[in-house]
Formats: sequence, C-alpha cells, structure tokens
Amino acid sequence: MAWGEPVDIQLYGVGKYQVVTNTPMAAECLLNYWPEGAQGDEYQDALQACLADMEGLPNTARASFIKAAEAAGLMVRHNQKPTLN
Repeated sequence: MAWGEPVDIQLYGVGKYQVVTNTPMAAECLLNYWPEGAQGDEYQDALQACLADMEGLPNTARASFIKAAEAAGLMVRHNQKPTLN
C-alpha cells in the first residue's frame, strides 16, 4: 500500500500541499477532503482502486488518485523526490 513515489496535491488552498505517500492517505483525502462537486468518474475510479488495494487486490491506486486530482482541477506534483524540511 506504500507508494514508491509520493504525490503532492494542492488540496487545502493555493500553495498548501498534502504529501500523499500511501493508499490509506489517498483514501482519506478522497473521503474527507475532496472538493465539493468533484466526485465524478475519476473520483469513483480512484476510490475503488484505493479500496481494492487495501483489500489486497491488484490495484492502480496511485495512478487513479493522480487522474482524479487532475480531473478535479487540483494542482498535482508527482514526479518529485521527497525533500527533508
């Protein structure tokens, strides 16, 4: 369920990024913090992929999460290495 590469998602406003490093964190973002009105097909696919991953089934949780974030119009940084701050 841990992702090899984190996904930084601008979820709480301009310049405020959440670093998502695993499937449970992605599911929490989708269920509790996702923008109103952005629960379309990509959102549903990402949520299902997260649930499947947490149940041990083959998954595409990270890719689906990124696709849902982009469809919701959220800024996503997903090709960067984590930094220590």
